[in-house]
Amino acid sequence: MSSRTLLVIEAGVIVVSILLSLYLQGLYDASRMNERKEDLLKSLSTVIEQDIAQIDFFSNIQNRSHRSAEVLLYPNQDLVIDSIYWHLSSVGMGLRSFFPQRSPFEEIIDAQVTRYIRSPELRTDLFTLFGEDLERHEVHTKEYDQLFLSFNRYLSETYLLVDWWREGSGQIPEIDVTSFDRTLRPDQDRKLRGMLIEALFATSSYTSELRYLKGKYVSLQEDILAEIGS
Repeated sequence: MSSRTLLVIEAGVIVVSILLSLYLQGLYDASRMNERKEDLLKSLSTVIEQDIAQIDFFSNIQNRSHRSAEVLLYPNQDLVIDSIYWHLSSVGMGLRSFFPQRSPFEEIIDAQVTRYIRSPELRTDLFTLFGEDLERHEVHTKEYDQLFLSFNRYLSETYLLVDWWREGSGQIPEIDVTSFDRTLRPDQDRKLRGMLIEALFATSSYTSELRYLKGKYVSLQEDILAEIGS
């Protein structure tokens, strides 16, 4: 066998060794990235469960706030002054808003594991929820917060309302009305009535948005479980 032939064989062996090494390294890297992907998706799944529970909690608050606005705007009977102020405090509790946890999604992006996600539905749902839906929700939440901050400030400045929202044994915080100006009648306040109308529509809109987000979270959770189990 000539020296030229030996050189060709040796070069071929080296090339094959390099390609094999690169292939094995690629398999190893892909395995590590898949493990990292599953760990991050499991973490996201846990956070989704927490956020769904948050949505349910804040939906209950918004629903009670909405009902109180209806009672004040369209009473079936004359309300005693203590009841009026309790419902006003309940409407003001609409200030409590849902703030989603975004860090697990950001970790998934930073770790560059999205290309290892097999399900196209999961990739689409991930970017739709965290890249579009929650950004819109953040804008809407700021608008709602401004509305209810103004509402609560008006109650404090005009009626000297002092109230407390404390965690109770149920699904919604309990309301303690400590003091207010008994010489004034909120039910005869035209400006306050206009603010209640705004609150009525805001709580209705916000609860609808929370229902939509919950549906997106549930769908994403199903996609994640299918991906992890596949």
